[in-house]
Amino acid sequence: MTDDHHFALVRLAALLWSGADASGEHQLARAHRLARWALRRRPMRGGGPDYREARGRVLRHILVEEQHPKPAQLSWRLHMEPVAPSGDAGRLSAEISEMTPESRAAYLLVRLEGLEEDEALGELAAAGRRAVVDPGVTLARVEAATGLSADRQCELLSGPDLDPARVLVSRRARLELLPRLSRRYLVAAGALVLAVAATAGIRAAVGAATRTANPWDEVRTVAAGEWRKTERPGLSVWPTTGNLRGDTALLQEAARAWYLAGRGASVDLYDWPTPRWWPDRGDRVQVLFAGNVDGRTTVLMRQHDLLAQYTRPGPLGKLGDDVGGGIPRLAIRPLPDPPASGAFGAMLPMGTVSDTRESSASTAHGEDPASGQGSEQSGTAGDAGVRFLVPPWLTRMNVSGLDGSGLDGSREASSRPNWRPVQVSDGVTAPLRVPEGQGCRSALLMSWKGEGSWRFAVYRPDSSSPTRLALIRPSKDEAANLLRSVTSPAALQALRGVLCDDALLAKDVTVDSLDLGVVWRGRLPDATEPVSLVYVKARYVGSDAVSGRATEAAAFVGGDTGRRAATYVVTRRPYRDAGITEAGAVATWWRAESGRWYYLVAGGSNVERIRLSGGIAQEVYDREAAVPGPSAAKPDDLPKVKVEAFDAAGEPVPVATR
Repeated sequence: MTDDHHFALVRLAALLWSGADASGEHQLARAHRLARWALRRRPMRGGGPDYREARGRVLRHILVEEQHPKPAQLSWRLHMEPVAPSGDAGRLSAEISEMTPESRAAYLLVRLEGLEEDEALGELAAAGRRAVVDPGVTLARVEAATGLSADRQCELLSGPDLDPARVLVSRRARLELLPRLSRRYLVAAGALVLAVAATAGIRAAVGAATRTANPWDEVRTVAAGEWRKTERPGLSVWPTTGNLRGDTALLQEAARAWYLAGRGASVDLYDWPTPRWWPDRGDRVQVLFAGNVDGRTTVLMRQHDLLAQYTRPGPLGKLGDDVGGGIPRLAIRPLPDPPASGAFGAMLPMGTVSDTRESSASTAHGEDPASGQGSEQSGTAGDAGVRFLVPPWLTRMNVSGLDGSGLDGSREASSRPNWRPVQVSDGVTAPLRVPEGQGCRSALLMSWKGEGSWRFAVYRPDSSSPTRLALIRPSKDEAANLLRSVTSPAALQALRGVLCDDALLAKDVTVDSLDLGVVWRGRLPDATEPVSLVYVKARYVGSDAVSGRATEAAAFVGGDTGRRAATYVVTRRPYRDAGITEAGAVATWWRAESGRWYYLVAGGSNVERIRLSGGIAQEVYDREAAVPGPSAAKPDDLPKVKVEAFDAAGEPVPVATR
């Protein structure tokens, strides 16, 4: 096993830990120690492990076992900090640090180690990490966020700018540890460094060596204006808010309960089954909020991809019996994925409000994302609902019931969303009431302004956090004509229908992402209103049997008002497979207001020709067709139609029919 393998594993381990809060000195030391351990010979074996096996050991330790090797305990200690990358390397490093551990590992296996996406997933599975991750999505996000090509990313990751061995030693002396120095030269360089450190930084090193061993004694807080110093703010600069953010004893109490696996508190675990619920002792937890909310003391913390909420039953110093019988509660859940733009724009759940102690009425005005008009927020004291913690870079937050109801319970049948602005105080929203009595359609439609454009999400009572709602653009040149507002009645009716699909209502299933768009719109000869083809794709995760799958529904909805019942064509497939609007077509019988049946066919952006045979014989050189059928017939009596769709090269494309 060569030194090249050792330093390659050091680089991989250091980049995998790039989202941690530990010092650069600690990161580099434990990366070297982990690399030596991974390459160590095992008893009863003829030699050491090959590089792939050693790399698997590194992945397993960092992602699953969390037994990070600690640096050697020395009587003296050098102060080393990594050289901060700048320019392209700085942007790439910042983006990597915002990823979840699984996404970061998949990204590095592809861009740094040169594996294919499927090979990267195989290595993660072999390492014991089976959480859902899509390398293709991660790669696309990095390229969109940094503007760097794939080749440029590979060059930076393997080049000197992101070499973890480039460090600053002490306060004045600078040293660059070259990756291919032999052991003899490294020993000589180390002796020189020791001489410099002995004269320049011994007192500071001794102080660092006496640092406490309890990780909960050093929680991390973020100043209010820190997020303004970066162009793309994310979790690492989320400011700590709340009236108790300066209470060190409270923050340490909450962090201690999490580090010690919920000792002294009742524990609730939400969403996916995962082998990792407790924080890494080598890193600090970041406090996002600490304060009194609805008469309870709440601390919201995060580390890597985990979010923990510590709740004491009653204001600080006043224990009650309304939460856990007087015992603090610790709720742990995975952080929601960041949106495709790369900037973290999630709303973190603060829990359900059963009896609010403050009024949710507000005199603030908000802007309707659909019409641009402001409206008063409605709400009454004592409304039950749910609160969220939002970062300061998300502004003009609005909410409506997915069924068209507002915060005050008002409804306008078959209308656009009834937007109401949301009051936010110290990062915490007013209680948001989820409409009741709608069954699987009970949900909130949320909007906010972020990165200069409107963004949307859907929150359901059975979810731990809102689900991002993205817009589908069939092709760049047709987006303006084919894509209608996400808040159109036809689109919302299709969305409500998809959320009631059986696959999404199964136990332990979480809707991970939603994509929606109006991909075709036209008029039928005897219809008074246009017909829209709305495409919705809902990715859902849960047990291994359903992880990474999606429900696709193409809904033909009659009229802009959405009054007509939609006709759905539902398919389920692996999430990474091409969607209906991307590489296929959808077809179904549809009944117009006059009673006449039409066979509707609409294709994706690459469909050039459609052929119908069987009960209807017709060939259409277009992406859509509305072929008249019987004027009056029962659905069971309609003829069977065979549909074929072809791309520009004459190759067949998949067709979903009903």
